[in-house]
Amino acid sequence: MTILSAMIESAVLGLAKKPFVITGTKGAGYVLSVTPQSGYAVNGATAYQWTRDGVDIAGQTAATYTQLASDRGLAIDCRVTGLAYVVPGVKVPASSPSAPTSVVASPGDTSVMVTCGAPADIGGAAIESYQANAYKVSDGSLVGSVVGSSSPLTITGLANDVPVYVTVAAKNTAVAAYGAQSAPSNAVKPKPKQVLQVATRCSYPTTRSYTQIQSRVEMTAMDTLFTGLQVGFENSYSRLETANPSTATIRAAIEFPIGSGVLQHFQFSGAVRGVMASGGKILSDALNLTAPIPFGSKFWMWIYGDSGAGGQLCMTRGSSVNWTRDFTHDMTYGSTVNSSTTSIDYMDASPAARAALSDNVIWLGTGFGLKPTCLIAPTSRRNSVALLGDSRSAPESGDISKTPDLLVGPLERVFGIANAFINLSESNDRMEYFTSSSSWDKRKAYLQYCAGIANGLGTNDAPASDASSIITKEQAFLAHPSIAGKRIAGVTLPNRTSSTDQWTTIAGQSLAGGGAPAVAALNAWRKSASAYAKMVDLFAAVCDAGTGFFKVLPSARSITVSTTAGSSTVAVSGGAVSASDSDHMIYIPGAGASGGNLLMLASYVNANTLSLKGVPGGSAGTAGTAVTNVTAFMGCQEFTIDGLHESFGSGPAYAALAESSSFVEA
Repeated sequence: MTILSAMIESAVLGLAKKPFVITGTKGAGYVLSVTPQSGYAVNGATAYQWTRDGVDIAGQTAATYTQLASDRGLAIDCRVTGLAYVVPGVKVPASSPSAPTSVVASPGDTSVMVTCGAPADIGGAAIESYQANAYKVSDGSLVGSVVGSSSPLTITGLANDVPVYVTVAAKNTAVAAYGAQSAPSNAVKPKPKQVLQVATRCSYPTTRSYTQIQSRVEMTAMDTLFTGLQVGFENSYSRLETANPSTATIRAAIEFPIGSGVLQHFQFSGAVRGVMASGGKILSDALNLTAPIPFGSKFWMWIYGDSGAGGQLCMTRGSSVNWTRDFTHDMTYGSTVNSSTTSIDYMDASPAARAALSDNVIWLGTGFGLKPTCLIAPTSRRNSVALLGDSRSAPESGDISKTPDLLVGPLERVFGIANAFINLSESNDRMEYFTSSSSWDKRKAYLQYCAGIANGLGTNDAPASDASSIITKEQAFLAHPSIAGKRIAGVTLPNRTSSTDQWTTIAGQSLAGGGAPAVAALNAWRKSASAYAKMVDLFAAVCDAGTGFFKVLPSARSITVSTTAGSSTVAVSGGAVSASDSDHMIYIPGAGASGGNLLMLASYVNANTLSLKGVPGGSAGTAGTAVTNVTAFMGCQEFTIDGLHESFGSGPAYAALAESSSFVEA
């Protein structure tokens, strides 16, 4: 006989009108099964125990039981625990999405392009469309709107030169109404498009390096980058605009988001590699990205260069050592030796293979990676600046290989946060070179890609000038046709000084190189000149007003130390150190490579011990030579223009001067 329900067999099985029912054929050798009735279900916590006349049957804990001959005449039950009861319910209605996130506006010609992120809460149904509205900054009136299925959206029909902001709302497939409006975007001013610089960290090459090199440069988009991007390189270096004697081959690619492993390659006349003749330059074909890089976002520029057998590549500063790799600090990490060899191009490797390459930090003086001379695109922003300076601002400072997105020197530090820029500075440069017929000709060509100019020249003009002649040179510079119509920012200049104690005291400094009267006259004239749209008083930020010497860190001092070659530890035997010394520079005579002087960041260990490191919070550095009980200088070079602490970006002087908005678009 078949057991059809618990109700029929209630006298034997004892489960009538219960959540579970036992079914099966009664009799020895047949299988009984426990199954849930309607409204009940099993789950991970459900457990079974079969019983014989109320006594547990050992080992019988499954949902089935095979009856035995010894069960005849006895009651077989099953105890079930951990039930799940399914209650019939209602469908929860979808709602409108929350506000879109990360809304960024970028100006166009009578238009605004807006990018946004998806709402944090899509309301329970797929996003169907976005609506972007543009409002006048002056009175909040609605001046334009657009609906689209995805970011980016472009609102057209706007008036040029009228500032607007944008909000965005999203709608899903379940609810007819749009959801909450986003927070207002940044304000922008539509303008006709011009081909201008659109990112940070581009520079004219300063001195020569060697045959093959690879770099990855972290850059910041100073407009929303999407279409028409072109990258440019020079095969000359800038001091005398001297040509590289060899032909150079270049590859370049953009990676965004950073770390995604997806590279979008530039092409040069339809080929992935571009070739520059000796002394020539190259500008890529226009690249249209698969998705926009929003304004303010960081991205990686991958570059590979090869100047041929035994040639020198005029892209970077170099020395006689072979190049190594540095992935953590984003530059100077891929190359072959200084000889005729097979090119190694790491851009062809997989993302995993690139990430697995060794990470060897380059220390000062051994060379830096390639950087583009320009990255241009049609843009309605006017926030691009050409940086004109000398060695204090040139992109050859030794710490360039230290920190991602590092801004080097006072001009980059002040203007590079709010502006796209091309650094055209070079060691020993001067205003009279700029106005001469030949020594700036190649660099002047890049001024066409910049809406503004920052003038940090003058220090090297001063020694050969008196107070009146240096102002004449300044006036000739400002009247030069190549800068006509551009907004110009001026920078007051510190004096040149020398120091007997590594700029740890004002008393140890003296004026060096002459020119202090001319510098004083030039600074006063610049601050009153109507030609400058902005004035940055660098002199006041880094110099002592009474003496004209560089300011010093209050805790700067001399201490007595010893080092061991290859060790990152410094033993302090004279003068205690404290936690406040961390991330400040220490100068140790004779402790560098081959007995040179060592200048590195210190980190506090205890009152008698410091450790060395390359960057704030970074990996350890090491002494190159053992020294015993030498006089070192702790907290040195804090405010000097050539001092590395400010160059690391952790010093206070430039941070106080840095632009938070572009003077060019003011």
